[in-house]
Amino acid sequence: MIIRLALEIDSKDIYKLSRIVHFDKENFQSNGFLMANITEKQYKKFILNKAKIFVAEDNGEIVGYVHILNKEEYLKTNTHNLNKEIDYIYIKQIVALPGTGLNIGHNLYKYIKENFKINIYASVFSIPLNKRSLIFHDREDFIDTGAEEEISGNRVLKILRFEP
Repeated sequence: MIIRLALEIDSKDIYKLSRIVHFDKENFQSNGFLMANITEKQYKKFILNKAKIFVAEDNGEIVGYVHILNKEEYLKTNTHNLNKEIDYIYIKQIVALPGTGLNIGHNLYKYIKENFKINIYASVFSIPLNKRSLIFHDREDFIDTGAEEEISGNRVLKILRFEP
């Protein structure tokens, strides 16, 4: 498995992967936990605008990706009470093809931790509870910051942090 910066040509595969793990919040149907409803065109725009999206590729197939924001990018669009005094990155999305046994999510985080030696924040739904993601982040040594944010539709995000 290789991990590399996403290219424009990857936007279609990234979008397809996001649909596999998408949670349909209007019909409360779930193939996974990803709540964002981002189009292929938006992924392409992110990549063209130099977004930090890294893909995990196995035998030529994209099997996972992580989209990160630096502190400045994060603060432009989010209201979570993160520490503004320290440098950090925020995990906007991390997605892995389920059932492969390749430890894709772990390998993506390993890559990020090795290449960005600063605090890493991520958020996980606590209402409705995304137990799978909480367990995964616990295994990746993220800690609960105690901060939560209520968002539309009676959903609550729990803020987690990894310290290098």
